[in-house]
Amino acid sequence: MELIYGDSICKSLIDVAPTRIAVAYIGSDWRKFINLDLLDEIIASPTLGSNPGAIRELVIKLGWGNVHFLTRLHSKIYIGETKAALGSFNLSKNGLGANTGSLEEAGVLVDKAEFIAQLLELYDYYKKSATQSFPSIQDKELALKSLEDAYNIAASARIITSGEHNAGMRSITDFTPLCDDDFYITPWEKLDLSFNYDVIAARFPQINSSTIRHVFSDTFPFSPSCCSQLKKGRWILYWKTTNKGKLDHRSTPTWMLIDDIIVNGATNPGYELLAVEINGHNGLSPPFELTDNVIKAFVQTLESKEFLLFTTSSVPEDAEWSIKNTFPLFKRFISEWKRASKDATN
Repeated sequence: MELIYGDSICKSLIDVAPTRIAVAYIGSDWRKFINLDLLDEIIASPTLGSNPGAIRELVIKLGWGNVHFLTRLHSKIYIGETKAALGSFNLSKNGLGANTGSLEEAGVLVDKAEFIAQLLELYDYYKKSATQSFPSIQDKELALKSLEDAYNIAASARIITSGEHNAGMRSITDFTPLCDDDFYITPWEKLDLSFNYDVIAARFPQINSSTIRHVFSDTFPFSPSCCSQLKKGRWILYWKTTNKGKLDHRSTPTWMLIDDIIVNGATNPGYELLAVEINGHNGLSPPFELTDNVIKAFVQTLESKEFLLFTTSSVPEDAEWSIKNTFPLFKRFISEWKRASKDATN
């Protein structure tokens, strides 16, 4: 048994070459510290502290069958074939002493077969508990989505820092929706948006007609009926429409993060619910990058007859378009969008 601390923790993990890991938190930089080709499975806590983008990456590489969630987990155990390490260090550069100003962490490196066998028994116990807590893939997907929402809200509020917690932009190829409202795809109808400054100022006292664009980087009005369907911390992908409710080809789709939702924040009849994005995302990245080919594929998918419900052109003049009608088609839309994007790239 050997005491490890500071820089020796990273070196010891290389020596351990873990095949199983049980840690409370996973950082965006997890790839730097382990050999993914050797890793078989991992257990982590799906709570604020773990980077949701990092967990998505692990799911892509290992599959949901080998990524487990245990909310109460606080142990940090790395088990290899002939060695293991355990201590206070999470799977991140801050936890592993690889960053200037990192936390002071310590643990032990062990190589006795008897001790490693005991750690494997403990790991199996954690895995059994994780399976009981999150028995299905859907349970794990919803837990990860809840973590993403909390993470986006915390990062935007600067409770966590982007440099350590943001995993960066992804390709649409690597994106898999976790639920039917993973993000919101919505048309932006031609509208001269009018703000209710009294209502907005009650939430943001610094805002008036002169300062609103300095505080909010983007705003989006919804029907009040959408209030129960929208969640803070989620992204909107909006696209501008023509007078007939179809895609305006002169514009491109735009990402917007919902930092807050203000009831009666707008005064336009039928669009009084106001979603706002606060300036300075603290480095947050949207679900995936909108490259030229991805945008081309989006247009192709949106204009197919299968997805008319994503457009206001499908709604009678006396009816109201609702974002909830897109949810049952959302995963199918993403699948077709990815296929069209792949075709456009080839």
